[in-house]
Amino acid sequence: MGNTRRFCIVTLLAVLAFGTAAKAEDSPFWSRSGEWEIRVDPSLNHGCFAVATYEVDTMLRIGLDPGEGDGYVVIGDPDWQSLEEGKSYPIRVQFGRAAPWEADATAGRMDGFPVLFFRFRDLNVVREFMRKREVAFIYRNRTIAVLSLSGSFRAFQEVIRCQEQVNAGLIDSGTDPFSGGLGRRFGYGDDPFR
Repeated sequence: MGNTRRFCIVTLLAVLAFGTAAKAEDSPFWSRSGEWEIRVDPSLNHGCFAVATYEVDTMLRIGLDPGEGDGYVVIGDPDWQSLEEGKSYPIRVQFGRAAPWEADATAGRMDGFPVLFFRFRDLNVVREFMRKREVAFIYRNRTIAVLSLSGSFRAFQEVIRCQEQVNAGLIDSGTDPFSGGLGRRFGYGDDPFR
C-alpha cells in the first residue's frame, strides 16, 4: 500500500445507509457557511453534513452518522451515468499534497443523480478536509474530480456545532414538529404548550 492510507469502510452498512440517505434539499437546513450548506439528515441517524455544488455540477457532501460513530463522503456528477448502482469502485482521495486515502466507494443515485458513497472512521479525514485547499478523487489513475475546499474549515465547524445541538436534544432534527426547543430553526413554529 506504500504511503497510501486506507479508509475504514463498513460496506454493508454503507449500502444500507446509502439506499436511504436523504437528498440535500429534503434534509432540514441548519445554516450556510460560504458555498457550503449545513443540513441534518434524519435518514442517517440525524447526522449533520456539509454539501457544496460546483460550477461543473459536481456535488460533494461530507457528514457524520452518530448512530454508526463514523463519517461519510458522497461525491456525484451528472456525467457519471455509467456508474452501476450497488457496485464498488476503488477510489483514491487526496487532500492537497497529503498522502492519498484509498476507499471502496459504493455507486448509487440520489434523486437520479449518480454518486459514489463511502464511510470513514479516521478523524484525520475530517482534519484534512478542513485544512486543505482542494481535494482530488482518482479512479484507475485518472483524476475524475478536483474540487476546491474553500471555506471547509468554517463549514465543518458548523457541522460539529450542528451535531452537538442535535445530540444534546437542543434542536428538533425534523422528526417531531411538536417537540418545541429550537426546532423553529428548521421552520417549525413555537410550541405554545411548552
